Amino acid sequence: MPGPHSSRPSAETDQALIWLFGLALGLLLLLRWWPEEEPAPDFASTYPETSTVYEQPAATYEPPSATYEPTPADPAPEPAPPSQDEWQQGNQFLKDGRAASDWNAPAADPAAERLFTEVEQMPEPPGGAAGLAAYLRDNVKYPAEARHNGVSGKVLVTFVVGADGQVREARVHKGLGAGCDKEAVQAVSRMPAWTPGRQNGQAVSVQYTVPVTFPPNW
Repeated sequence: MPGPHSSRPSAETDQALIWLFGLALGLLLLLRWWPEEEPAPDFASTYPETSTVYEQPAATYEPPSATYEPTPADPAPEPAPPSQDEWQQGNQFLKDGRAASDWNAPAADPAAERLFTEVEQMPEPPGGAAGLAAYLRDNVKYPAEARHNGVSGKVLVTFVVGADGQVREARVHKGLGAGCDKEAVQAVSRMPAWTPGRQNGQAVSVQYTVPVTFPPNW
């Protein structure tokens, strides 16, 4: 027969079982009514992926078209006329490279630059006509070719007697050939200065023609 305290453990055990049963029932009810977790929204399906690339249009820089207009240069200043001392230097060159005679030189007379064929006073060789004949006789040589071929006659040589009396620009006006033309021109070109021709009292250039005879002693 059980003792006086044998019913107490049984009552505590029953109470514990009841408490555990209630706890388990509460958990079941809690799980039953707990709201299910909603799945995360699928943004990929809602907003389909698009690969849109924004391309900024290339900017083209066009510089303004400028027209270059050079500034006209100032004209060179006129050189100052020479002083009296510079003028007295004659043809000595000044600092700028020009001759002093080029400064304000008196204008040449057109008559002195003109070539005449006839003037009031014709040019005259040294010793006159006789002096010219003697010069040609003494200075003209008979070319061997002309002597061998028996060439004889006159070569007309035209030349210019300048305003200074110098003989220049000798050339054959009418020739013989066989070396006579060349000999005549050389002899005339070597003539000493003449007395220049004059027109209106001024020395001028005059064209002149002389005959050169071959053989020279004719």
